[in-house]
Amino acid sequence: MQSGYVPAMGPPARKRKRRMRMPPREETTLVCLIKSLIGRRVVVELRNDTLLRGLLDDVDDFMNMSLSEVTFQTVEGYKKEYASMYVKGRNVRFVHLPKSLDPAAAIDAYRHRVIRSKLEAARERARALGSAKREAKGVE
Repeated sequence: MQSGYVPAMGPPARKRKRRMRMPPREETTLVCLIKSLIGRRVVVELRNDTLLRGLLDDVDDFMNMSLSEVTFQTVEGYKKEYASMYVKGRNVRFVHLPKSLDPAAAIDAYRHRVIRSKLEAARERARALGSAKREAKGVE
């Protein structure tokens, strides 16, 4: 015997909204300008009025920096040499840019370098995935 019962199907299916992926922080701030200085000598002024002069080794998205061959100088003129130093981004007041630096060109060059490295990483993943599939099939 058939009953007139039809199971509830719920609300009609909605189209999924596409979420806009936020660009990485380094692309929306000027941290990419400072990242373009990696490998160059920089002067960093800290919030406590001290100066650091050294070779910029690394910068992250929060402007935390790793410097090597550092000269630490206080307002009173006291100087001390350090082999390496880590600086928290919240302690940085200024990063003095070299006069020879074209900021727009440096940002563009850094962005192109990042895009190139992402493409290369994607190619490597595709190669690894392709070789794993061939091994699974027994094809060499």
